[in-house]
Amino acid sequence: MKRFAFPLETALAWRFRQLELEEAQLQALFGEREAFLSAKRRLSHDLAKEETLLTGAIMNAEQLAALDRFRRHVAARNLRLDAAISECEQRIEAQRARVNEARRQHELLDRLRGKALAEWTAAEAREQEQVAAELYLARCVRDR
Repeated sequence: MKRFAFPLETALAWRFRQLELEEAQLQALFGEREAFLSAKRRLSHDLAKEETLLTGAIMNAEQLAALDRFRRHVAARNLRLDAAISECEQRIEAQRARVNEARRQHELLDRLRGKALAEWTAAEAREQEQVAAELYLARCVRDR
């Protein structure tokens, strides 16, 4: 019997590559979101550091104004980062949907391949059984 050949093998390989690509894009979005969150943490840390440095010291009006400007800058930057994080999370959800669809399509072809392989295996077993039966009958005829 001939070797097993799945006619949609190239489509299966293409679906697998597509799934890998979609997953890589999702990981990139996770990295982007983590960069935004890290920037927020750094801003909070910088603000806390400045407030701690100036808390114990006697401050003049200029230092208080500078601290107030820095607080407003941090607040504005946090708002922009929150918007960027929100937009990134929306893109993550959309990308998750694309990953799930790519996974579903790959698994569909993989199940078809498994079904075709099972049918081929059963046909091969039937053929081997038929050959064995013919050999047995030929031996019986020869022995008579």
